[in-house]
Amino acid sequence: MYLDNTKWDKALQARIDANTLTIADYVLLSLANFTAALFPTMKTYIGSQVQAVTKPAVWVSFYSQKNSKKLIDKDEFTFGAEITYLPSTDTKNDMEINHAIFLMLQNLETLQSDIGTFSCYDKDSDISDGRGHVTSTIT
Repeated sequence: MYLDNTKWDKALQARIDANTLTIADYVLLSLANFTAALFPTMKTYIGSQVQAVTKPAVWVSFYSQKNSKKLIDKDEFTFGAEITYLPSTDTKNDMEINHAIFLMLQNLETLQSDIGTFSCYDKDSDISDGRGHVTSTIT
């Protein structure tokens, strides 16, 4: 089940409708559900940042994907994920961004999905261009 304050593109919706989601899709959807639950009054977008959004807003995306063959029929996927937080106002006061980053770092441990639980580790953050960024490795 996906929260009402999440948005994604038509291609992902087509895979949801056709029941052909990949592991990567499940990771992004579970990460979007995490941020949507953490920030219930704002929209969480999956994928590229879009213009003309209501602030504050959150985006979830990947910056890397890795596959390691463990056994003949066993693969291990590792995803580098980024959460971008766009604050409510264009201001030089970073208090809102710092608070959002802290909440994400504090609560981002595991992600529940329809295919199982994903673990989050190696979390980091920064503020650049007036936006907060949280990165994590997800397996």
